[in-house]
Amino acid sequence: MRKTEDIGMLLKQINDTLATEANNELRSNGMTISQIRFIGYMYESGQERTAMKELEKQFQVSQPTVAGIVSRMEKKGLVTILQNPDDARAKDVALTDLGRNVYEAGGKHKEKMEKSLVAGLNGKEIADLKRMLKIILASLK
Repeated sequence: MRKTEDIGMLLKQINDTLATEANNELRSNGMTISQIRFIGYMYESGQERTAMKELEKQFQVSQPTVAGIVSRMEKKGLVTILQNPDDARAKDVALTDLGRNVYEAGGKHKEKMEKSLVAGLNGKEIADLKRMLKIILASLK
């Protein structure tokens, strides 16, 4: 694979490497990075339930993709699918106790990944990197 100094490609390579490592770690528990990201989003939101439409928007994926991920999570007992009280056509997702426990246990792995990501940087460089990444993200929205 040809190395490049293109920022977009470097970010993609970093993301791909992190995703591969995370998926390898999660596979032993029958989980995927997408499932953990969904659980994390729902857990961190503090809401009792999350609209499936909100997951589509947050993760920029299609309705069938969200439906498939959520269905597999429901089969594992991580979430329950509920009727949206305001729209009979819409579905909401709620974490089960098992889903919350899985997310909390995964926090240690997330910390390990974060440490390896910035292992070659000092405190100021980490702060500068976070600041610059936030600027880049804001400029893309």
